[in-house]
Amino acid sequence: MASGRSMGGFVSAGTAQVHPDVFDAAVPFCGGLGGAVGQWNQKLDTVFTLKSLLFADRSLPVTGVPADTERATRDWVAALTEAQATPRGRARIALAAAVGQLPGWGQDADGDATPRPRPGDADAIQEGMFLALAGGRQPYIGQAMSSRRSIETLAGGNPSWNTGIDYAEQYAAAEPEQRRTVREMYARAGLDLDADLRTLAGKPRITADPDAVRYLQKGIVFDGDLRVPVLTVNPVGDQISTVAQQQSYGFAVRRAGNGALLRQSYLSTVGHCTFTPGEQVAAITAMTERLRTGRWSASTTPQGLNRLTGAAQDAPGRYTHYRPAVFNRPYFGD
Repeated sequence: MASGRSMGGFVSAGTAQVHPDVFDAAVPFCGGLGGAVGQWNQKLDTVFTLKSLLFADRSLPVTGVPADTERATRDWVAALTEAQATPRGRARIALAAAVGQLPGWGQDADGDATPRPRPGDADAIQEGMFLALAGGRQPYIGQAMSSRRSIETLAGGNPSWNTGIDYAEQYAAAEPEQRRTVREMYARAGLDLDADLRTLAGKPRITADPDAVRYLQKGIVFDGDLRVPVLTVNPVGDQISTVAQQQSYGFAVRRAGNGALLRQSYLSTVGHCTFTPGEQVAAITAMTERLRTGRWSASTTPQGLNRLTGAAQDAPGRYTHYRPAVFNRPYFGD
């Protein structure tokens, strides 16, 4: 059985697709299952929106990240923190987070979860968006700098593009709670949302290096070609492996006619890969049962996984029913 967390989760999903002759199953935890190309296009959208609307006059990188990624991250975090102190900054941060399908829930400076915002609490949701971008110990913007630098170096160029992307469409497809938050923040700031979307539409687009795209495709594009069972696990508030990517993976699998081999699960927790050991044991146990019996059972439902979690630890499990938004940057290589 292939399994791992974060990049390990990404790789385990890849091995299930490429090496079904070696692995009998896979349990990817918090992997970026939008695929190597798709997830980095999504990250480009977030940073491009921030740069275009808030920091057009600053030397903050979007692509072509310099070697000193720690400094680039500090500069971005400082700029975002400054913007968060103003109504206009909060509005545009909310829009960028909605476009990038980030969670409206974050972690504090110590990496501890903040209270999950109540529906309709625009201030708390916007604060969560900001924290997902620039807060906690592993902010989205930091990964957007450090990992992009590594990828661009290995690929020999930029593998991401936003040519042909309509950010008004991406905003319109965001989760309703995030759209409501954006509208409220814009109203408070006295900004015109439609005008900002027109500004984004008029900004010069970023093109990709075709050779870099081909390099990243090898790393992998998920096309749904499954021959072994897979159980995915993702926090709903993961700011790095955003939960909408799970929808893209599920869609690819079903499109290929392999939906019977897939089960997807979600946890009501915030942050990247914030599982307890018991929650991980539960998923592995459920897959072991699937391999032993040859069929899926109630063990892969939230109730079943929480029961298995309870058998492995004292604290209750946090598996929950959840339906992610449609991933806005799907790429299946076809």
